Amino acid sequence: MESDERKKRIGEAVNRAFSQERRGRSSARNLLLIVGVLIVAFALRETGLIGDTHQINTTVTGDMAAMVEDLPQVNRLGNAEGETVLFVFSDYLCSHCRRLASALDDFLEANPHTRVAVIDLPNEAGQSLSAARYALAAGLQGAWPPYHRALMYAAVPVDAAGLAGVGEALGLDSGRLTADAGSQTIADALAANRELASQLGIEDVPTIVIGDQMIVGFVDASSLKDLVAMYAQR
Repeated sequence: MESDERKKRIGEAVNRAFSQERRGRSSARNLLLIVGVLIVAFALRETGLIGDTHQINTTVTGDMAAMVEDLPQVNRLGNAEGETVLFVFSDYLCSHCRRLASALDDFLEANPHTRVAVIDLPNEAGQSLSAARYALAAGLQGAWPPYHRALMYAAVPVDAAGLAGVGEALGLDSGRLTADAGSQTIADALAANRELASQLGIEDVPTIVIGDQMIVGFVDASSLKDLVAMYAQR
């Protein structure tokens, strides 16, 4: 029974991820409906977390784009040819990060010429670290976006079997996925992410960098648009 429940949850997560991947081929009305359903689902589950909770924390010094490009593994959402306007430090077990994932997709749909760079910043041990390791490992097989969304959009079992199962459901080589997740390559990538976060003074997730501003906490899609307009060109 436990195995059947695990497979059901993984299947739901992957279906949601693929639904998101197909957004570019759907009508704007349907896309908004999908996002609306996801937001309502999270609102019902995350009681008391409705509304923006962000604060503009500090000014970033230095070239953020160049610093991120120096990271060993950077994953992005949105238009591959677009300008990266948001840099997001995130953790798969953070409830505000999970809410932000939907807002980011909504923002990208409304701003099709932009990209978002997502920098995994998990705890240094436990399920948070495992989820980040497997997500980065999925990226090595070219499947980071759907794997990322599967973890963000649904209650995937965050253990070795569950995380490997998501990869298998996405058609990945699960043996390679597990091996890569435990590799020094992935460990080094996460260490570089933590070093950059420390350099910038980032202690909490989600943290969003827009232009020269660092914004800590959940931001909805409408506020993201306003913040990008305000800070991206500074």
